[in-house]
Amino acid sequence: MIDATITNIQKDYIMDTNLGYHLQMFIDHTNPFNENQSEVTYYTHILAYNSCDYDDLLQDVYEYANIVTTKIKDRFPDRLLLAAMKILNPVEWSCKKEELLEFGYTELQTLLNHFGISKTINGQKFLPLIDTDSCIIEWSGFKNVVFSNFLTFSSKKLLPLLIRDYSDLFPNIIKLVHISNSIPFSSVDCERGFSKQNIIKTRLRTSLNTFTLDAFMRISLEGKESKEMNWDKIFYEWNNIKN
Repeated sequence: MIDATITNIQKDYIMDTNLGYHLQMFIDHTNPFNENQSEVTYYTHILAYNSCDYDDLLQDVYEYANIVTTKIKDRFPDRLLLAAMKILNPVEWSCKKEELLEFGYTELQTLLNHFGISKTINGQKFLPLIDTDSCIIEWSGFKNVVFSNFLTFSSKKLLPLLIRDYSDLFPNIIKLVHISNSIPFSSVDCERGFSKQNIIKTRLRTSLNTFTLDAFMRISLEGKESKEMNWDKIFYEWNNIKN
């Protein structure tokens, strides 16, 4: 999705001169770059300009599109890594067995370039999470097993089966699948948490400490509906703690 957005912006506004639907409609409607006039009225607004403004407009569109694509890339620096993780989800695989032989090696190498090397963070060295050579060897056998038995399984559904039956055969691949299932691909849960926090900790409750706020948020986000609660039991436990 991110790469498609970047590609479309580059194609429409950087590689080609495209002003977009609404801006082009405005220009067609007002003809603002006519050399015989210096201003135009548009919905009661008087717009002043000169003929060279059109060249400036094209340059502004080009520069703005460049800035937008750069900011998107900066905002999602790991997008190629996340995209490579699709090979760990059988649902994303092709159903054609003849494509299986060469499938996934480019994406696997992207994953190994990140998880299969040692890293130094804040002066502390961390060993690779994945054995690169062993993982590449495992990949071929893993594809055959999944294609024959689990092609319709999501990675989330597949993981416990791999751990149960194939831990000795594909330890590195299983670790990659585990990693892919641990990474949040959306900020929805985070935003949901902040939204709930703002509902709970209002101006009248600014004295709530972190422990109490965390408890309230967990109840609100993960707890049962009020009608499903055993209030007698809750009161009993609360009363015991209170006393």
